[in-house]
Amino acid sequence: MDLVGRRVEGTGMRFAAVRVLVAFALGVLATRVEILPWWAGLAGFGLGFVLWRWTRGFSLYLALAGAAFLYASVRQPMPIDQRVYEVDRFCGVVVEEPVRAEKPRMTVELVDGLRGKVTVWLTDTLKQPEYGDLVEVRRPVEPFSFPRNPGVADLNAYYESKGFVGQTSVSGFDFSVWQSGCGSALMRKVFIPLRRYVSSVAAGHLPQTEAGLLAGLLLGDRSGIDLETRQEFTDAGVVHVLAVSGLHVGIVVGTAWLLLSVLGLHGWWKFWLGTAAVVGYIIMTGARPSTIRAGVLAIAFLLSWPTQRRSEPQAAISVAGLVLLVWQPDVLFDIGLQLSFSAAMAIALVVYRWQEKMYAFGRTLRGGRLVRNWLVVPLAVALAASLGTAPLLLHHFSRVQLLAPISSLPAVLLVSAAIPLGLLVSLVDLLSPLVAGMFAETLRVSLAGLVQLSRFFGRQTWAIVEPGRVSWLAVLWAYGLMVLAWNWRRYRMSFLFFVLLGVGLNAMLWQAALSRPQTKATFLDPGTGDAVLLEDSLGRKVLVDAGVDRERVLRDYLRSRGIRTLDLVIVTHPDLDHYGGLLDLGERVRVRQMLVSTMSGEEEYLSMLERYRARGTNVIVAGKGTEVKGFGYGLEFMWPEQQMRRLYAHGLASRNLVSLVCRASFGEFDMLLTGDMDDPGLLVDQDLASELLKSPHHGSKNCNREQLYELVAPDYVVVMGRYPTPASLEQRLGWMGDRYVNTRRDGAWVLQFDQDGSVRPAPWR
Repeated sequence: MDLVGRRVEGTGMRFAAVRVLVAFALGVLATRVEILPWWAGLAGFGLGFVLWRWTRGFSLYLALAGAAFLYASVRQPMPIDQRVYEVDRFCGVVVEEPVRAEKPRMTVELVDGLRGKVTVWLTDTLKQPEYGDLVEVRRPVEPFSFPRNPGVADLNAYYESKGFVGQTSVSGFDFSVWQSGCGSALMRKVFIPLRRYVSSVAAGHLPQTEAGLLAGLLLGDRSGIDLETRQEFTDAGVVHVLAVSGLHVGIVVGTAWLLLSVLGLHGWWKFWLGTAAVVGYIIMTGARPSTIRAGVLAIAFLLSWPTQRRSEPQAAISVAGLVLLVWQPDVLFDIGLQLSFSAAMAIALVVYRWQEKMYAFGRTLRGGRLVRNWLVVPLAVALAASLGTAPLLLHHFSRVQLLAPISSLPAVLLVSAAIPLGLLVSLVDLLSPLVAGMFAETLRVSLAGLVQLSRFFGRQTWAIVEPGRVSWLAVLWAYGLMVLAWNWRRYRMSFLFFVLLGVGLNAMLWQAALSRPQTKATFLDPGTGDAVLLEDSLGRKVLVDAGVDRERVLRDYLRSRGIRTLDLVIVTHPDLDHYGGLLDLGERVRVRQMLVSTMSGEEEYLSMLERYRARGTNVIVAGKGTEVKGFGYGLEFMWPEQQMRRLYAHGLASRNLVSLVCRASFGEFDMLLTGDMDDPGLLVDQDLASELLKSPHHGSKNCNREQLYELVAPDYVVVMGRYPTPASLEQRLGWMGDRYVNTRRDGAWVLQFDQDGSVRPAPWR
């Protein structure tokens, strides 16, 4: 058999790096299993070496996993030193300059015996610290207090894993610069000035939107991109082009490679100068894990030319993953890196499998090479990246854009033009700003086209699938099917594919058939405001208040549950922290009916009511005496009276005095939901006895009098939107133990109603 010019198929050592990476990652993952003691890693390490001869060396992967377990256990981040929160001032070095955004912020690395990073928000521009400045901040550090809700990423844990200990807000009078030049000299003298220069050139030659977009593409600085544009990129499925990763590094490497070829440099000179360009670009963009991964791949590609050796992309990706895990084991749990790695590996495997057929296609058809290079290969890459990231997107964000492979194709082409043009404009501006402006006009067209592209595809909401958050088991099932499909030509693999597919689909069908909606009340942690979701066994859903829109808490929670319809929404009163979440739901969540306390209020409130009316929502005014049935819960409204509503409409009463007070009953269990009722004395003539009290007005002092608690006599008390409470409920109700809940302190709280009539808190973490 003639093997000349042919590649011998077989896994052999070709996928050894992949297997090593998987073993190391499993060892790191095992550190999150709390029941595993430290000696379990040692036992796995020893057992792997003992059995290596009988397992033909495969047990060495077990040894590697055990070693990774021990290594990751030692490298786990230290808990936050609580002394950080006890001081009224702190000193630190600015490691990230103030971001020029609507609300500027900088990052300060603590010194003087304290460790960790602090996000410092600047409320004015009286002073502009620079990288490397040693500053004294005369404000205490406050712990992060992001909302914690089921199915939504915990940003508190995310920032803690990044080494942050908290945040603070300061004006120019609250801090002083003691010394300059404390940071890295290379950063201060080369990379920081280079970032400033590129940003200033973009701002000088391009409109605001396009300038912010170019800074995001070149530098990874997305602070200049407004939230609406970011959301359009997300909805279009092309938000990945804004994250500096393999695409951007590849374009920079290609540009540098072309420039070095024009200059007549070859061999090792080309490798070393190309590597310097890659390393410099990684440092300039902040040395993010995804950029480092892409940089290792780029260096492997550059090295293959002077050594005349073929580069295996999946091996290079695996080596990059190992480098990152050794450098920082916790990077395994970084969402961005998971998406970047899965996309890169999917692209590498697809191109590896189909590259010969694609090249054959280019040789056989007339004009086939052009079609292959500009359509077939980019479309295959986009499709592979979309398939590779879809399971993770459904797990982390509960959504996937079906048109992503199509929208990514022109987006990548536009980015591939914009990045070299951006670099060219920055270089030419040094010689002639006038000539740079001519190139900048072409650059503006490319960036404007990218914005319009994302806007068009982002409006195709029919292609956005939001089935709810899928479990890790479903993610592993999907990736297992992909691996088996990739090895389809092997009989065993195709057989296992059908077995795994059948077992998974049957499990899903039986789960859907046997699982029933549960009757429960979920008291969300919206950050600011109230938000309570009542559900019954027939799947009917009643939302009482909607928190605020700033944190997107309600939208993300409903998306994670796959909830597309709310049968009834109750807006207790026209305060933003009680209806703001409705502004962020958009048209993807249908609201059948809405009960409000008044049709008067500020323009934003009235516009919100009008938008929901236009979508078919039946808006009804409720008050004392209103009763609602048919939603699983009995709803009895105890306030406001008609007279108080008239006084508010004429500006003679506050919004809180027209807040709806509702008793929600299920069986023998009553919940008194008080909104922001400021004067409980208005309710003393009614029977208020209930098993649960939602503390009025977020635990405020005036409305949480002893008289109210005596009249209600609750078994459970829930506070939302504020901690600690002005009424000192933590001390007053400490005797209640875990029956006193503050969602700002404890996170979201779920109360489960069982079929036997019993009521119990249900854990969601």
